[in-house]
Amino acid sequence: TTASGVRRLRFSTTLVNVGDGPFETRASRSSTSVTKMGVRQVVYLQGGGTRNHATNAFATYAGDGHDHWHVQEIARYDLYRVTAGGSLARDNKVGFCFFDTNAYDLSLANAPSSRQYFQSSCGTTSSLSTKNGISVGWSDIYPANFAFQWITITGLPAGEYYLKMTVNPYGYFVEKVRSNNCTWARIRIPASGS
Repeated sequence: TTASGVRRLRFSTTLVNVGDGPFETRASRSSTSVTKMGVRQVVYLQGGGTRNHATNAFATYAGDGHDHWHVQEIARYDLYRVTAGGSLARDNKVGFCFFDTNAYDLSLANAPSSRQYFQSSCGTTSSLSTKNGISVGWSDIYPANFAFQWITITGLPAGEYYLKMTVNPYGYFVEKVRSNNCTWARIRIPASGS
């Protein structure tokens, strides 16, 4: 609960690449006066080379302590009451600067033994382009203490809930398999406190 009485459910999340190749996006803008960058996905071809996949995604600068560009709508968090339908609450954070933070499963085919994508590629306020990515077998962890890594739960009654994370919720990005884009946890929210 914040000093102003806003109650937040904080949680960590992990984006993982278990595909055949890197998940890579490139964002760009024509000048520093443009506030959004268009995002394209770079798909690495099996026989070598790449192809560009146009997306409806965009990137914005996050001056919230992250201080770099975030690809928006790459993931979504929803909170559902166990005993009822529809989403009751949704995340505040919708953007990510994703890169290789932790090895996940380096036994996967095409998994590099060291990081290939770094935070430094997320850019600065003056950047005209950025490059985000997660290598095969690697993950990007967003800890619960990061800015906007929460769902506001002020006024929600105590009870059992499902916290659901969906990656690529709008289908902007090409994937080999989409059936593994969602995960959830069943949680109990008390009337007050943590």
